Amino acid sequence: MSGTLRVRVASAGTGKTTVLVARYLELIGAGVPLRRIAGATFTRAAAGELRQRVAAGIRDLLADGTFLDIVTLQPGQEERFAEARRELPGALLTTISGLMVRLLRLTAPQAGLDPDFTVMAETEAELIFEEELLSLALTGDRTFDAAERQRALTLFARRSLSREFQAGEPAARDLLELYGRAHQGYRLRLGPKLLGPADVELAALRLAAQPVLLERLRSRFSHVLLDEYQDVNPVQGSFFRALVNAGLAVEAVGDPKQSIYAFRDADVDVFRRALAEGERLPDLRETRRHTPELAAFLNRLTAGTAGPAAGFTAAEAPAVTSAGTQAAREGRVEVHWLDGRADMALLRNQEARLLVRLLSAQRQAGYVWEDMAVIARAHAALETARRALTEAGIPAAFGSGRGFFSRPEIIDVANAIAVGISPSGPEFAAWLRSPFVQLSMEETQQVLLAEDRRAALAGIDERHTEALDRLAGIVQLAPVAALQAVLREPLALGRPYADWLGGRQRANLDALLQRTAARPPADLELLLDSLRRQRRARTAEVPEAGGGVELVTVHSAKGLEWPVAALFDAGRRFSPPQPDVLVRRSDGAVALPGSPLYASLWEAERERLQQEAARQLYVAASRPRDRLLITGSKSGGWAPLLKQAGLFPGLPADGAVPAGTRLSRHEFALEAAAPLPDPRAEQPVRVAAAWTGETYGSGPWPAVTSPSRLRAEDPGAGSGSGEPLRNQGELQDSGLAVSRAAAAGTLLHSAIAWNWRPDDDGFSDNLLAQEVMFPFTAEERLLIAERVTRHLRTYLSMLGRELPGLAERERDEAELPVILPYAGTVWQGTVDRLYRADSRWYLDDYKTDAAVRPELYLGQLALYELAVREARGIVPSVRLVWLRHGLITDISGEELERARSGLEAAPAET
Repeated sequence: MSGTLRVRVASAGTGKTTVLVARYLELIGAGVPLRRIAGATFTRAAAGELRQRVAAGIRDLLADGTFLDIVTLQPGQEERFAEARRELPGALLTTISGLMVRLLRLTAPQAGLDPDFTVMAETEAELIFEEELLSLALTGDRTFDAAERQRALTLFARRSLSREFQAGEPAARDLLELYGRAHQGYRLRLGPKLLGPADVELAALRLAAQPVLLERLRSRFSHVLLDEYQDVNPVQGSFFRALVNAGLAVEAVGDPKQSIYAFRDADVDVFRRALAEGERLPDLRETRRHTPELAAFLNRLTAGTAGPAAGFTAAEAPAVTSAGTQAAREGRVEVHWLDGRADMALLRNQEARLLVRLLSAQRQAGYVWEDMAVIARAHAALETARRALTEAGIPAAFGSGRGFFSRPEIIDVANAIAVGISPSGPEFAAWLRSPFVQLSMEETQQVLLAEDRRAALAGIDERHTEALDRLAGIVQLAPVAALQAVLREPLALGRPYADWLGGRQRANLDALLQRTAARPPADLELLLDSLRRQRRARTAEVPEAGGGVELVTVHSAKGLEWPVAALFDAGRRFSPPQPDVLVRRSDGAVALPGSPLYASLWEAERERLQQEAARQLYVAASRPRDRLLITGSKSGGWAPLLKQAGLFPGLPADGAVPAGTRLSRHEFALEAAAPLPDPRAEQPVRVAAAWTGETYGSGPWPAVTSPSRLRAEDPGAGSGSGEPLRNQGELQDSGLAVSRAAAAGTLLHSAIAWNWRPDDDGFSDNLLAQEVMFPFTAEERLLIAERVTRHLRTYLSMLGRELPGLAERERDEAELPVILPYAGTVWQGTVDRLYRADSRWYLDDYKTDAAVRPELYLGQLALYELAVREARGIVPSVRLVWLRHGLITDISGEELERARSGLEAAPAET
């Protein structure tokens, strides 16, 4: 039994997704249940959008009786569409790989697979294959050099090109023998439960060779609708032909002019073969993306270049007309070219500054920077453009790059979402160690090993379980709302996660939120899968923190659009690298450099890549809605295609230039070609604080000193003082000894700040192990520890009586650092304790003196009180806590003010 194959060409902006949704509705209306239709497209984001569009189409039909005036609800069809609406959550609308996975699960036992098999990332598959390859050398089973190793890895990465490999020449036999042995180990290691993406394709192709299994698929699905068919690879194409032969109705839509994914093994010839073998449906010829001026330019470009050099035929490039609201807008196309005897790098500098002027003109015309994109074939070109934009003060951010999804803050957020979905998953441990929870290694192990993890977590801090409960609720929200909640709500120790991050990290999270909002996934699982996949990808298409003009490569621009787009560095030449091994797509024949077969295959491959580079011009030029700007230098790159179409400045054209298109040439100008600023040498722009321009004269005290030094100015300060010397390191460096009283004071302050208790296990050992104890003998250490213990017991006896108990305090901060400019001096010190109890703030300073003499510390306390007032905006009650005596001395505001006045009038130091 043979099915049907129907194919449609849809140029950029002509609404192929709309037509695909309409086809879903037509089939449902004709009585085909939605569960019998399998839909697939190239990316998960596109598949999610297709599902949403089908849902909206069904809703519109049932509510209004029509879908965009394309499909009309007929009498008696209501129940069919109501049934489809109920089936939509379980309908098969996915990627091509996802479609193959679903079909493999239907026939898994017969196909030798576990029905619950897992699909791992291709990068993980490559690592496992490489391990099996290296194990051959380690066991001595097979030796090979670095070149053979790399060629075997290349073959593994290209296995989507053919059902199987074979030696196209004798020299390739050894390589295939090495590859075969490593691949056998790889397959044994994976078994029936694990597959890589390419393994899924090959398994699906093996399934398609078995009539019994194909009949099983046909009994489950009757129709397959495929989007972006120009991007399928040879193995995928063979699989879909097998479905047609098995009796399924396959309908595909695509655009050969937009086939630019050869690095993913996409092969435009698969689409062309489908066009030749199947029924060609009417081309889509109305573009609702482009203004009439842009449509006319694209028509001239495709009609004037169609042929082998452009990578598409005239039949694959139907003329389009502007439709919808864009048909009423006025557009513009500008082509600017630089020429001269100057070095290409200098010309690019001038071209980049020309680009700045062109974009600035669009800004003057009413477009904001976020409406604009700069598109180039190479990241290096985008960096040049970015330098020029930075020089002009124009905001810009990369829309593609590497490493973004591997940044810790992005991983932390993904782990938090995963924990909300399932707190028993592997992400739970990472969440515990992240800024969300901030557990130590010991605490993390304690929670993970506990029988009741939740109880263990609550025992450490109840805020963690509150956050866990909130995450479980957040993941019930729509993806964008859930992501926003994770970023904004106080889920990290009672504060938003971003509060624990620096400015760059916060900007990256904003970029992640903007990216997700611009292309929202259908559910959180898709969002997490996208984040994990992009993290592993070699060339992840990611946003960069920041806004303004978007800088994107042609590959990452595909599928997107902007009101204004500029093609920069259009004269860059294309020189494809020569691979270490080549595969003939028709039969999988493998050839190595130096052989006649390799030479012929390389010639064909180079031509294929050159054609794809030419198709990139169409993809890039079709991105803008209103205005297209093209700049280039010299005569390489896309210049020959523009000349062929009569769209190159300074050349006579066969016909008039399309309306709205302007061609301009520019001579080399040395001053405009000056070096652009190097971003590595740039300093971040910071707003100067108000005090940075002020100057300070010398005051009565040293330029920088500690408030505790004021105690030493008292002529009566001598023996018996237990005041800790906080600058003891300076004294030791100067050769001065640290007194036992000073060491005891330092340890006592630390013990109070850390809420130690003498009855705690290990308390004495902790005291003896502190660094301040190192200069003393063992006997002296015991005496110091005894003094600290005695004073600490006094302090603890005061809690709940003279001092508010720790549990009674609404806020409590210990060892608070202070920096205060006052009286010509910068004072640096530490407030022992600042806390709030019974709606009243207290500033306590602990003393261990033998004599109770508050007057010695008034200057020091006056500075601390002033620092707290200026930094926190509160007026605390200031007190001296005498730990030898268990007494408290309240210091009045008048005493503090007199002490500060005395500091200003004190005689200068000599």
